[in-house]
Amino acid sequence: YNPYSISPTEGGSRVGGTQSFSNTIEASIPLSEATKMRLAFFLDYGVIGSDPILTTNGKVTPGNVARSSGGAVIEWQSPFGPINLIFADAINPKDGDYTSFFEFSMGTKF
Repeated sequence: YNPYSISPTEGGSRVGGTQSFSNTIEASIPLSEATKMRLAFFLDYGVIGSDPILTTNGKVTPGNVARSSGGAVIEWQSPFGPINLIFADAINPKDGDYTSFFEFSMGTKF
């Protein structure tokens, strides 16, 4: 999903949320120790909305937005810094969500 593309709405306008939750699980295998490359597979899940995010039985509160995605990443610790080729697919997209299949990133995450 693209940044800022998932949000609760009021009257057709994105209103954001007061709370969010996200979780990632990842498994990786080395491709080449000499070139510092690895292949990783991931599954992401997140919820954004207002208080409370989840009901007492663990379901997403109506009005809040939950999405998930999965994919693979080729990571290279290059001499210029980390380079990632990310291939992802939205698992439960809804009408109006903005998704992308490929992302290139360079540099560290904060």
